Amino acid sequence: MHKNIFLLISLIIIMNTACSSKLGLPSREEPGAPKKPSATSTFSEGQVIEGPASYYGSNHHGRRTASGEIFDMNGLSAAHPALPFGTLIEVENLNNGRKVQVIINDRGPFEGQRILDLSYGAAKAVHMIKSGLAPVRITILKLPE
Repeated sequence: MHKNIFLLISLIIIMNTACSSKLGLPSREEPGAPKKPSATSTFSEGQVIEGPASYYGSNHHGRRTASGEIFDMNGLSAAHPALPFGTLIEVENLNNGRKVQVIINDRGPFEGQRILDLSYGAAKAVHMIKSGLAPVRITILKLPE
């Protein structure tokens, strides 16, 4: 009888330990993987960031962005993981030199190493609709007050 109770208690302890999470431990990042800016990063006007960009459109059209604005796929806006909402940036498609100015009003992208999701209207302005993905240079023109 005592042996069964001991086994039952041991089993409960083992199961609780196996189901517990690792709260408070830092996550392990892939070595050598470039880090995306965090929400606490500091940015400055004139700062330049380069990397791949994509675009999003009709599946989000009319929905609220992370900033609370209604997304207009034909407007000139973009999603960035950390730039403050209301930041004005210039985006240059490095494949063709075309440029557009957009306002950051959403968060993302959440795919791979992408640094920016442009609205359909902005992607059209820099001629990246067909490819869907392009290397870009972002220049911060004006940070919100």
